[in-house]
Amino acid sequence: MTGSTICGLVLIMSLSISVAQSAKKDSIEAENETVKTPLLKNVYFGEHHLHTRNSFDAFTVGVTQAWEDAYRFAMGDEIKLSTTGEKIKRRTSYDFIAITDHSEYLGVLKDLVDPKNPLSHSDFAYSLSKMRTDPEAAKDLVTLTPPTEKELLAYFNKHQQRYQEPERYTFTQIFINPDKRKDAEKIKAKLIAQGDAMENVGALGDSFMLQNYYPEKERIEIQKLFGTGFTEALSKLSTGQWHGPVLSGYGVHLVYVSAISIPPSPIFAEVRERVMQDWETEKGEELYEKFYVNLRNQYTVVIEDPDEDNPITVMEEQAL
Repeated sequence: MTGSTICGLVLIMSLSISVAQSAKKDSIEAENETVKTPLLKNVYFGEHHLHTRNSFDAFTVGVTQAWEDAYRFAMGDEIKLSTTGEKIKRRTSYDFIAITDHSEYLGVLKDLVDPKNPLSHSDFAYSLSKMRTDPEAAKDLVTLTPPTEKELLAYFNKHQQRYQEPERYTFTQIFINPDKRKDAEKIKAKLIAQGDAMENVGALGDSFMLQNYYPEKERIEIQKLFGTGFTEALSKLSTGQWHGPVLSGYGVHLVYVSAISIPPSPIFAEVRERVMQDWETEKGEELYEKFYVNLRNQYTVVIEDPDEDNPITVMEEQAL
């Protein structure tokens, strides 16, 4: 082998090692980059809200798909809708799926339409079976009849306070740490002497993590910051003067209420949509309650006396 051949081989080997090392370095860097990527910054696609036959609303319109079918659909399998006969399939599978069946009637619905189950002979079970095949019957039992405008207005008048906008308070507070000083009354006297001058009033108190001035705050907002006791006391203070000491979980406060904004009474036309939502929710709960009562009436609860000859029963009774 000549000297030039050896040099050529050495050069080729050096280049190969260099390329391999470079490739390995790129691979390690890519791997490290992957590891460093925060999982919370990854994007996932899925379904947040899906009902199966275990939900009353889906069951009554003829849905027969179970949890297993929902899982298959999420994984990209083809399923056939029981309501329309349509075959559906996703082009790509989901990363996640949330089955959010209602807790009401869970596990009971299938018994109501099972001829072998005593529950299927109840009046409600008859109505349920009928409405699964008769759209008009389903509409009468499940869909609430919309209220008239007069009924909705009467509901609004009855619950008018629910739609009243809350009062808002504009106030200044100065924090006094009771562990460091006992001169709250002296500071209040000085503030009263200053009149309406509010510049740097916080300097008269102690350092505090919350701000001194709060404009247009609702009671719930004040309560979250200062607690219930402070908020109740604040709501009773008159405007235009210094009050205190007012107590909170933090300590002692001197408080000046600049203004109390009292909103006008609610107008039906402006809150009509909210009123309708509340009416539908309340009537829906009444419908559910009727179902529960009907279902309870199908059972007779018998509490048997414990068997004294059964040692397990005796042990459980002693444990209680």
